[in-house]
Amino acid sequence: MSASAGRLLDEIGPFRDKAGFPVVREGDSWRVHSLAARTGFLFDFSILDDMDLNDAEAFLAYIRHRIMTASASHARNCFVKLRSYVTSSDYRNADEALIAINAWKRTLRASGQEYNLHYVRDWYLWANDQDLDGFDDADLRWSLRQLKIPGNVKGIAVLREDPNEGPLFDVEEVALKGALQKDSRLTSEEVLLVWLFVSHGPNPMNVALLREEDFRKREALGQTFYELNIPRIKKRCRHRLEFRTRRLDPFLGQLIEEQIARNRANYPRRGGPRPLFWASTTRPRARHWSEFANHLSAREISIKLTEALDQLKVISPVTGFRLHVTPRRLRYSFACRLVQQGASVEELVDLLDHTDDQNVLVYFKNRAAQRKIDKATAVQFGPIADRFMGRVVKDEVEAGGDPSNRIKTYNLLDLGTCDLGAACDKYPPRACYLCPKFLAWKDAPHERFLAETIAVNRTDPRGSVQLDDVVLAIGQVVAACKR
Repeated sequence: MSASAGRLLDEIGPFRDKAGFPVVREGDSWRVHSLAARTGFLFDFSILDDMDLNDAEAFLAYIRHRIMTASASHARNCFVKLRSYVTSSDYRNADEALIAINAWKRTLRASGQEYNLHYVRDWYLWANDQDLDGFDDADLRWSLRQLKIPGNVKGIAVLREDPNEGPLFDVEEVALKGALQKDSRLTSEEVLLVWLFVSHGPNPMNVALLREEDFRKREALGQTFYELNIPRIKKRCRHRLEFRTRRLDPFLGQLIEEQIARNRANYPRRGGPRPLFWASTTRPRARHWSEFANHLSAREISIKLTEALDQLKVISPVTGFRLHVTPRRLRYSFACRLVQQGASVEELVDLLDHTDDQNVLVYFKNRAAQRKIDKATAVQFGPIADRFMGRVVKDEVEAGGDPSNRIKTYNLLDLGTCDLGAACDKYPPRACYLCPKFLAWKDAPHERFLAETIAVNRTDPRGSVQLDDVVLAIGQVVAACKR
């Protein structure tokens, strides 16, 4: 006996999702609230019309169960995987469930996705536990319990150092930061968004959930401190119930202050909670989940970030092509950078907001996270990364001839001249290579100073992020002097 989607949906009636929002009936579909998509997720059950009645009832009941007990994204994932199964020829051409499942297993194995078989097994076992009609086969239950399903391999792109999908290489990250500091094409909101992902490696959903109230600024001992309470998304609970507090550097803190000021100027009278990143128009169907009506969705955050990065047109020093950057790659890079700085497994679990270490160990196996920029790399990629902010001159005479403005190495070798003409708050001589007022002498021992800086970079992992910029800047000077 075949099923009728409309009739089965009528029998279930209204209910709410895990977060407490009403699930909206739209014809033969349910719409479930989620900030992952602007209009939520649509579950189209027209496929039930072609299914056996018992299977259709079990399918619908199981998806309802997942919507009520798991996140909207997880429920959607279950729906999509099961839909692929029940619309496949493996399912439709089989007379028995176990035959269909074994055929589907072979299909998944051929495409390298055998780990997805657990969605089908979980559905059958749940229906069996509920004593649903057609799912009371004890032999089938035993066979499913014995079924060996391989897990999804974690972090393939990280382990393989995929140049298009894996973490950015050090020189790529330096090139990206350099373009951010020099390029004026991005809006202030885009600059904030990029720096937020680069500095803290969040998921797009974390950022979509942010509100102005999550930002904190406080004064103590004559200093200003900035903090951001980032909503957690790893726990299967209602949005914005749990947070991780992160310290912000003053630059990022000031960018958020400016963003909030712009929000209040641009959206002074919008009702409801005030997100950090506003949607230009109220979310469709907002009456069902008005709490997030003004938020950008996670997908919109991802698109906004990717489009902003594309505007920078950064050329990868590694591949020679336009640098492809996504939120996931920036998260990978953030994690590898933490490992490079000496973070422990426990610290990485906390900073990536994971619940356990099963997804973070891959970063400790990644060779790029253990590497440092060497001399040859600095000289080769320094000009491409373009981190040297000053100017190379022939000698001290061309620099102005004032001995009192000389910049010296730590063992008092002359490197160049400071053209600032005033007191400086930077720390010479390394910081000078990142200053536009530094005039580097062509005949100075920059190559020797580069080797000394690289030696420090290798023995001081917690300073490696800052020193990478300096190493590439000195490498750029060495390359310029050789020309």
